[in-house]
This record gives sequence, structure tokens and C-alpha cells, in this order.
Amino acid sequence: MAIKFLDQLDAAAYTATATATGATAINPIQNFYPSGTGSDTTTDLAVDQAGNVVRTTQEATWNLTRAQVDALTTSTTGTTLISAPGTSSLFIIIEKVTFLILFAFNNNKMSLTQQYQILQDGNVADEIAVINGQRINDIAFAGGSANTSGIYEHDTGYSTLNRTYKPNTATTIRRVNTGALNTGITNMLIKIRYRVYDTATF
Repeated sequence: MAIKFLDQLDAAAYTATATATGATAINPIQNFYPSGTGSDTTTDLAVDQAGNVVRTTQEATWNLTRAQVDALTTSTTGTTLISAPGTSSLFIIIEKVTFLILFAFNNNKMSLTQQYQILQDGNVADEIAVINGQRINDIAFAGGSANTSGIYEHDTGYSTLNRTYKPNTATTIRRVNTGALNTGITNMLIKIRYRVYDTATF
């Protein structure tokens, strides 16, 4: 049975395509987005100035096996995780990236020089988020066999906590070299918290 709020909020209607197997593109445009001047002054599932319930910040999650991580491109063009939104008035703003590492401890350590970068427009000097070999070893090696998972997380802006964004630009992932992931790792899950801004509604 659908739950309605003021004859508008139908909870069963707020569906989304927000998960993927492997590095497969997810469309950032789902449903119930705001429209009209100034109507995007909201947070998460919120109410705009016209009284409409709208989607604001949202998340998407990818589950990559170790083989899929080791197959990621080293090119700065990367592999698309979030598709470009489709028009020159739309921006994808990344608020936070969280890495969940699942592993079975086997005393393996990976190269400290390896990095897995979340980028837009291939600008490796302005990464959105990075997890490197040191952080992965901290999770999958340093703690021994006491755990089977760990999380690495930070707000966006790897170097400066600030970055610029271009409109209609996909969000991608790459690895910086062909070095292998720690062999004890079974899966790397990546959760991106992002928002789509429209110049017409900002």
C-alpha cells in the first residue's frame, strides 16, 4: 500500500537504479528532480520552495571483484561510473566517496605506489578521491586476520579539499599503473555520494 503525504509523496514511487555489478555506468538522473527557478535549494529528499518533494543528494554503489579492479584502465580517460548528465546546464558534484574493502588475510602486501582514482574530465591533478596501496595494506594486511573488511573514506578534494567542476562531465575510475591489488582482497565496493546541479534551478 502506497503511503502519501499531502497527496504528493508516494513512497513506493521513489525507485532508483543506483547499484551496478562491476564498473558499469549509472545514470545520475533518476526521478522527482526539482524544476523551476531556485527550486533546487534542498537537501536529500526535501521540499522545494513550491512545496514539491524532490531528490537532491543521492548515492550510487559499485561492487568490483579483485579481477575487475586489476582490469581497470590506467588511462586518464578512466572507466565511467556515473554518466555525464546529458546537457550543458547540469553538473555532477561529488560530496563524498567511501571505499569498502572485503578480504581474507593471506599475508600479502601490494605496492604502495598504486592508486585508484575517482576523476572527472581526466584531470589527475585534481582528483575527487583516491585510495592508495598504503591505505589498502592498512586494511588488508596491517590488522592481520582479525578482520575481513575495512572502510576508507574522505570528503572530496584529495589534495586541497577544494575542486572545480565542469558541466555535463562523467565521473570515472582509473588505476595509475598495472600493479596488482592485494591478493587477499575479494571485493572493493565504492559508494559515491553526489548531487546533480542545474544552472536553471540553482
